[in-house]
Amino acid sequence: IDGEEEFALLDGDRINIFSITDMRQNVVEIYGAVSRPGQYDLGDSLKISELINKADGLIGDAYLERADIIRIKSDLSEQLIKISLKSALDGNLNNDLQLKGSDKVQIYSKMDMIPKKYVSIIGHVQNPGQYTLQDNLTLYDLIFKAGGFFDEDFKKQAHLERAELIRINDKRAKKLIPFNLDLVLNNE
Repeated sequence: IDGEEEFALLDGDRINIFSITDMRQNVVEIYGAVSRPGQYDLGDSLKISELINKADGLIGDAYLERADIIRIKSDLSEQLIKISLKSALDGNLNNDLQLKGSDKVQIYSKMDMIPKKYVSIIGHVQNPGQYTLQDNLTLYDLIFKAGGFFDEDFKKQAHLERAELIRINDKRAKKLIPFNLDLVLNNE
């Protein structure tokens, strides 16, 4: 519909008005290990430590060695600014930087720093994909997380006599370990 044509709105019509830019210039965003992540007004000036106070402070497992600021430059490209969060909170001006409009501040948690290991499940399962490897995780637990075989019609389509575990060692060598799916489903 061009600007010259008139038309009547009907029940259920939706009107979507697009903005030239969705970027609000005088707002900064903080996310991660803070009590209240979200967007905050920049005001006349705002430092990292002041933004953290506005966000009701850090949560208990905040990683103090580093925080990141993603700054949008005038050409709309992004710049990564790395700071020591501990130094910023101690008032060190090299780290307690003045924020600029549209800055995004990432506060990491100690949990983010712990490397995670994953297992994956594929084939005839309800929810194939990657899952976090946890202590005491068994084949039954992984199949359960992937949706299990509680639907009898779905279970009838599975080959229960054999399934395969493919284990990859540190040298990327693969070892094929066959198992009886029916026994695993019976938690044996």
